Amino acid sequence: MPYRPVDAVHSTELMSEAKAGLKARVEAELAAAENDDELKALRDRFSAEERALEHSIDHQVHIVY
Repeated sequence: MPYRPVDAVHSTELMSEAKAGLKARVEAELAAAENDDELKALRDRFSAEERALEHSIDHQVHIVY
């Protein structure tokens, strides 16, 4: 069966699935934050993680059968 590159629909689905786990982690850690400085540090860290996740999905070869 020949491969075909992931189209925009599949790319969006992959992104949504990957971000779901990150979002759950973010919500749990933000809820446990004790002060505004910790909240800001967590938001900054998760923003960087989200960008890295998006980059890895956008630049990884995905094969859909």
